[in-house]
Amino acid sequence: MSRPRFLSVGVKLAFATITVLALVTTLVVVELTGRERESILGAKTASATAIADLMVDSMIAPLDFHDADAVGTELQSLRANHDLLYAAVWTTGENEPVRVLSAGEATGTPPHPSRPSDDAPTLTLRDDRLEIVRAVMRPDGTRLGTLVISLSLANENAAIVSTRKRIFWLSLLVVAGTATILLSIARRQIVGPLDRMMFAALRIEKGERDVRVAVTAHDEFGRLGAVFNDMSAAIVERERRLADATRRLRELFDHMQQAIVVFGRDGIVEKTASAQASIVFGQTSGRHVKNLLYPGAPSLDVELQAFLDWLPLAIESAPEEWAELAVLAPKEVSLRDPRTSEKRYLGLEFEPIRQDGSVVRMMLLATDETEVRLLEEEMRAQEEEHGKQMARMRRLLAGGGQVFASFLANAEERLDRGERALHDLPPKARPDDESRVLDELFQLVHTVKGEATAFGLGDVAIEACKVEDGLDALRSRSRHGRVGRLDEVRRELFEGIAATRAELSRARELFVEASPIGRAILDQITVRRSDVDRLFALAEKRDDELGRLAHQLASRPFSDAIGTLIEKVPVWADAFGKRAVLEVSGGPVLVPPRLTRVLPGVMAHLVRNAVAHGIESIGERRVMSKRDTGLVRASCTDGDHGPVIVVEDDGGGLREEGLRRRAKVASDVPLTELAFLPGVSTTETADDLSGRGMGLSAAREALHEAGYEVTITTEAGRGARFVLAPMPGQSFANMRQSLRPVS
Repeated sequence: MSRPRFLSVGVKLAFATITVLALVTTLVVVELTGRERESILGAKTASATAIADLMVDSMIAPLDFHDADAVGTELQSLRANHDLLYAAVWTTGENEPVRVLSAGEATGTPPHPSRPSDDAPTLTLRDDRLEIVRAVMRPDGTRLGTLVISLSLANENAAIVSTRKRIFWLSLLVVAGTATILLSIARRQIVGPLDRMMFAALRIEKGERDVRVAVTAHDEFGRLGAVFNDMSAAIVERERRLADATRRLRELFDHMQQAIVVFGRDGIVEKTASAQASIVFGQTSGRHVKNLLYPGAPSLDVELQAFLDWLPLAIESAPEEWAELAVLAPKEVSLRDPRTSEKRYLGLEFEPIRQDGSVVRMMLLATDETEVRLLEEEMRAQEEEHGKQMARMRRLLAGGGQVFASFLANAEERLDRGERALHDLPPKARPDDESRVLDELFQLVHTVKGEATAFGLGDVAIEACKVEDGLDALRSRSRHGRVGRLDEVRRELFEGIAATRAELSRARELFVEASPIGRAILDQITVRRSDVDRLFALAEKRDDELGRLAHQLASRPFSDAIGTLIEKVPVWADAFGKRAVLEVSGGPVLVPPRLTRVLPGVMAHLVRNAVAHGIESIGERRVMSKRDTGLVRASCTDGDHGPVIVVEDDGGGLREEGLRRRAKVASDVPLTELAFLPGVSTTETADDLSGRGMGLSAAREALHEAGYEVTITTEAGRGARFVLAPMPGQSFANMRQSLRPVS
């Protein structure tokens, strides 16, 4: 198919411009010529009408007296008009004219005009002449005859033709000038910019980059040029990104640990294979696929037999059967690297290659997952190590966390002393001073290493041992008189101490993480409860510094009352076929002594109630578009009159109708009173955990004894919220002050 002939937009614009101007010019010429003709003929008609009217007046008397000679004399006066063709006069009732005056008489060719068929006054304009018919009448209205005058239009027609030519050439000149100006402007303002953009586009097509066109106009073409420049820059940027993506993709493929081979229906591998295949399997062509995946496996190997049983079924499978058979294909194998003999893990995928619906070949894609497996094993090892460290920290907590906290503080202080001594030593110290600093630093680091080993902090001990080895080498050099070398290794010693401090800090964070009271464990010591109770009894009512200190010592962190429930909530939920977790906040907030005694039992009742009756089953939560795992929150915050504790869940909320039905009380009893009535349970069935209707009642009574009250808010489908707050009018001044450290 031939390409259409190129036609420039300039040519199109010129053709359109000339066509429009030609049409306009034609209309102008026709209109002006018509108007000029009307003007010339109008003047001729007016003149002829005036002559005819004068002649009619002069013919009244001759015709009234039937004086033919007088009629002829009057007609002779028309001979002065050079446009006269003829003039004739008829009397009424006669067919022959009384007299006839013709321009042809001078040439001997008299005309033979005929009487008008209608004697009514008329003015007839023909192509070459003008004919006027007038009735000659007496003043009283009596018709005497008819006058006919015919005037030539030759001069007028010549004038009209001359005018038409003049208008035509003038219009043609205007058209040519206008077209020239318009085309020049179009060439400069339209065709030129388009040509520049076209040539720039051709340069881009040929491979040039960052091609730009000059933008000089502030019009549509200027904007088009700016858009073209933006497009050119975008092309460059897009190609740069594409090149980067291609490079990254190439690097990705270069580093892909995927081997691809193709084998036939007989299981023999063809020559077609990826480069990675030879790295993973070694020689592949001509080998059976089973020897690639299970090299050296005995014939009775279970995995090999399963693969050999699956392979013919997969090859003979129909397209609709492949999805089920693909599930039975081996997903991974492990084999030795043919070059390094190291163990390699491969993820396997099989894809059938069909022709006319039948499997003709099979493609095997083997992805090297060794690094992933090793990373997973390393992560599992790290998790196990972290678990061991956390278990070790918990044992330290169980045996008295203050001992370990004291070790951490003492170790930090020893490292600080060592750094200060090392920092204050002059660059060129005396041998005695240098030896003294080395001995002191060695003792400090050695003590840290020994205590870390005793607490099972192997990483801290290793880093301390490295510093110890370096110091030991320096001490040996100093004993042999080779002094002045400390400044050369000062940086290494500082780095060793910093590494020891980092491992020590890591141990501290693990210790804090394992503690139910968080960072407050670092400030704990062990005292006898009887001593604290004795002190609190003696100073409870004091409002001085001693009273505040007694309250602070007798108070306990909120985490003491809630910590054990974190592990129990999932177990309780599992017993009901549910999933739930407990989220705790405000663990370090101190709880006053009277509330401390009853809070563990109260929290157990409230949290257990939320799990048993608030959190829905997994199926119910899915219907309500909730997460499968329910959430119970327990928080403690400092209030104006004492700690405020909130227990809430995201379950279905309390069923108030069922409570009222079981309690058999009036409908105006508040929900808070209703839920805590003895014998009224938030569920209709009893089990090992709840349903007896005594848990919430007992919790409320215990809180009242401690000076606290509990309120309930609930929303169907959104959960319930229990708020524990000090009763109005209770005096908790010492309690509030006890929550602030004594200065």
